[in-house]
Amino acid sequence: IDKVLYSWPSKANHAYCCMLSNPQCLDVGGLINSPRASPFARALYAAPYMLVVPNQSGSIYSRSWCAYEAFLAYSESKVIRTASAPAKHLAAHVAFMALTIVAASGISLVAQHAHFGNYVSTRGDVVAILVSFVPLFIASSIRPSRISLAVLFAGALGCAFAFGWFVATA
Repeated sequence: IDKVLYSWPSKANHAYCCMLSNPQCLDVGGLINSPRASPFARALYAAPYMLVVPNQSGSIYSRSWCAYEAFLAYSESKVIRTASAPAKHLAAHVAFMALTIVAASGISLVAQHAHFGNYVSTRGDVVAILVSFVPLFIASSIRPSRISLAVLFAGALGCAFAFGWFVATA
């Protein structure tokens, strides 16, 4: 249910769930004699979205009916979304990266002050700090693995320090 709740289209108010609506253990031949007139097809014609909810046992498209449902949704120009579970600990990762960027920017400014003496902040410093937030925005738009999170962390740290130092020497 987490996948459905997390991926639910924001403007959708109703759901038709064929596995709950059609008799799964009975002879449904009469319902699907004409696939384009089936209960699912009629519900899909009225819906602006189709939410595909995959399971862990295999591709849902290995079942011919599911493939047909997707084909029908595509043919009718419906918005098709694949449900996915929410990213675990994403808020904590994003907060950690934001703090890292702020800390790296601070270290960069201290290093600049030590190297250049009475360093005066410029508008370029603000741009440098904002540019260092790019990895943070990337991380917030994907579900990072530990490796990609480490790469984004290193990128954020490097950007904050390098851009801060570059602006000071420019």
